[in-house]
Formats: sequence, C-alpha cells, structure tokens
Amino acid sequence: MKMIKHVRRYLSAFGGSRSGLAAVEFAIIAPVLALGLVVMADLGLAITEKMTLDQTVRAGAEYAMNGVTSENELREMMLRAATGYSASDNDSVRPATDLFVEISQKCSCSLSGAATSCTNICPNNLPAYSFFTLSARKTYESIYIPNITLRSEMSVQTR
Repeated sequence: MKMIKHVRRYLSAFGGSRSGLAAVEFAIIAPVLALGLVVMADLGLAITEKMTLDQTVRAGAEYAMNGVTSENELREMMLRAATGYSASDNDSVRPATDLFVEISQKCSCSLSGAATSCTNICPNNLPAYSFFTLSARKTYESIYIPNITLRSEMSVQTR
C-alpha cells in the first residue's frame, strides 16, 4: 500500500510538471511532418515527370503535323524532346533510356472509314486521311510512394 502511495505521488509530480512538454510534442510530431514533406516532394516530382511526358507527346504531334511522316524520325524526335535538348549533333543529346515511345499510323478514305494504304488515292480523287497515334510511357521510380507508370497518348490528323 505504501508503495502505491509513493508511485502515485511520483506520477502526480511528473504529470504536474510542464517543463519540456513542447520538446516532447515536437519529438512526436516531427517525424510525421518530415515524412509528409518527403512524400509531397516525391509526388511533385512525379507530376513534373508526367508533364514532361505530355510535352514529349505534344512535340511528336507537332512534328507529325509539320510533315514528318517517318515513324522512326518521329520516335527519334520525341526521344530528343524528352531530354529537353534540341541539337543536330547526336552526341550532344542524352538519350531518354527509360522512355518507351510507340507510334502508329492509320490511313482511311473517310474520317470514320476502313483502313487503307496511305499511298492510295481515294474515290474522291484526294489522298487518304492520315492519322498518327503517339504514345509515351515511363516508370517513375519514387522514394516513398509506390512506383507509378506514367502514360500519355495523343492522336493527330496530318492529312
């Protein structure tokens, strides 16, 4: 019984003291705040990568609308756009090794018609409509959030 009184008196004295309370509260909440900061920074970097991917696909669509019809040329230009550099010398451009670019071309004689050869002349004596579908994907390797596969796709009519 005496032992319980001593423990009770000790605990009441400890509970009544306010010195160091702010330090204890900060020690409890600081790791949570630090983790939140790192996760928000990681999410911000993922959003930046997604915007770069969107810009890459838009650059490919712009190249296609300006008359580049070779799928290999479009792929190379999109990979160069993904690096943020534009140069005529291949050695001065870093390749985007973690970016996968897919390009497909479809031609038809009407906007909703069946596919035809892109070199065909349609019954209305006009060249076939030409459509490019450009897509890019990459895996964002994050720090704390799970890895995310980022994708961007765009279709453009070039003729």
